[in-house]
Amino acid sequence: FTEPYMVRFLLHNTLGAWWAGKVLSARPELARDAANEEVLRAACALPGYAWDFLRFVRDGEVWRPAAGVFPGWPVTAAALTVLDPCCGSGHFLTEALAALAALRGAEEALSPAEAVVAALRDNLAGLEIDGRCVQIATFSLTLTAWRISGPGVMLPTPQVAWVGAPPPLPKVEFAGLANGDAELRRGLEALYDLFAQAPTLGSLIEPIGGDLIDPTRVARIEDSIIDLVQRMRDAEPGRTEGALAARGMADAAAILSLRWVLQTTNVPFLGRGRQDDALMKYIAARFDIAKPDLATAMLARLRSLAAPGGTVAAVSPQN
Repeated sequence: FTEPYMVRFLLHNTLGAWWAGKVLSARPELARDAANEEVLRAACALPGYAWDFLRFVRDGEVWRPAAGVFPGWPVTAAALTVLDPCCGSGHFLTEALAALAALRGAEEALSPAEAVVAALRDNLAGLEIDGRCVQIATFSLTLTAWRISGPGVMLPTPQVAWVGAPPPLPKVEFAGLANGDAELRRGLEALYDLFAQAPTLGSLIEPIGGDLIDPTRVARIEDSIIDLVQRMRDAEPGRTEGALAARGMADAAAILSLRWVLQTTNVPFLGRGRQDDALMKYIAARFDIAKPDLATAMLARLRSLAAPGGTVAAVSPQN
């Protein structure tokens, strides 16, 4: 279980520290003369959002965020990208949405409704191996968005993808959903191969070759699948389930093909002795140095998903 203080501590000392660095850079007298951390936290607070767990330290004559200011990150909130790759029921996602909407609102003079729409559209995504948790996380994100914006706002679909869904059809039938579209067929075959072990691997899946290594190509495949879903709903409802599954896989592949500024999560804990053979062999082949625990292997996986200068902030075993 992810306690709320864990979520807020990690987000406040990443997103909050980045913001505090900007505030202190603009107000050097504050960094020099502030009496204590409470004064600094109050100065960095945003309309509707306070960084309660943000920590500062004295560095010579001035205050700075204890976690640093993340100089490798983008300079604007609009360019920050945040992923929870093991999102469960959405604890990190909902808190990150509130923080990101507050940041977007402050930097761009957006209303709460405009800010939450922008954050959902541009900044935030989640992956989860458990399909029921994906539903709960999406619902929680939507409720959080409406709490911030007020009811009745037309929201973009939250970018939360089920990364544990296996292909629902044999490969020949799954690829046959392309209905003669050669490029889409290649994409569906690549998705099938990539997600064949999805229920075991989840976010450990790596699009490392072929049609799914290029994010631009993934986006084209995703657009083709969206059209495919609509056509089958209208003309071939019996095949719609397969097309919808393909859409979910394409969404997950698109998230996995990007690189993220901040990844924050509670990694799954599972020692090597309790892993099944398929998971054990996969981790040993791809993350040998991290194989004693799934939690460590997941941290290694997140490093490869990080953008240059990006950050991983995770709840993990102490050892």
